[in-house]
Amino acid sequence: YMIGAGVLLALLFAGFFFRLYRTKRQLNLELEAAYYELERIATKDPLTNLSNRRDMLEKIEAEIKRFERTQRPFTVIISDIDHFKAINDNYGHDGGDFILKHISDLFRETIRKQDIVARWGGEEFLFVLPETDIAGGKIIADKIRTKLEEFVFDFNNQKIPVTMTFGVSAYYSSEDID
Repeated sequence: YMIGAGVLLALLFAGFFFRLYRTKRQLNLELEAAYYELERIATKDPLTNLSNRRDMLEKIEAEIKRFERTQRPFTVIISDIDHFKAINDNYGHDGGDFILKHISDLFRETIRKQDIVARWGGEEFLFVLPETDIAGGKIIADKIRTKLEEFVFDFNNQKIPVTMTFGVSAYYSSEDID
C-alpha cells in the first residue's frame, strides 16, 4: 500500500503542477496580448490606425539621434486636406471619416517601408522620411499629391474630389525640430 500511495501522491502532485503551469502560461499569454493592445492604443490613431502624435514625436527623437550619429538628413512633410470642413459639411462626419481612412490607406501604399506617417491632428498628417534629403522629400510629397488627385473617392455613390497641401522640410543640423 505504501508504494501505491506514494505513486498516487506523486501523480496527484504532478497533475497539480501541470495544471498550475498551464494556468500560468495562459495568464502570461493573456497578459502579453493585453500589453500589446495597450501599446497599440497608446501609439495608434483609432480611426486611421496610423501612428498618433505621441508616437510620431518619439520617432522624430529617434531620427534626431540617428542624424547625430550618421549626419544623414531626414525629411519631414506636413500635409493638410484642402477644404476638409466642406467635405464634413457636404457629406457629414461619416464622409469625412471615410476620406481620412482611405487617404491613410493610400499613404501606406505610396510611401517607402522605412517612412513613417502619422495623423498629426484633425485632417493633418506628418511624414518622416529617414535618410532623405529635401529633394527626395519633394519627390515623395509630389508622388503622394499626384496619386491622391488621381484617386476617386466614392462615398455613398458620390464622388468626392480630394486634394492636399504639403510642406516639406529637411533636418540637416542639430536644430530645434519645431
